[in-house]
Amino acid sequence: WLICSKAQDKCDQGACRPTPGNLLLGRSTQLTASSTCGLNGAQKYCILSYLE
Repeated sequence: WLICSKAQDKCDQGACRPTPGNLLLGRSTQLTASSTCGLNGAQKYCILSYLE
């Protein structure tokens, strides 16, 4: 819960979720996209969620 509450404290700086960090490494075959958010560059509120 500490990570979640610290992430919520930073809502005014962008997305209110912890960053995925290294969670994506080695999982490229398991990833799908339902959006093109960030396709042409960084977007402030592009949020990765529901990682499986």
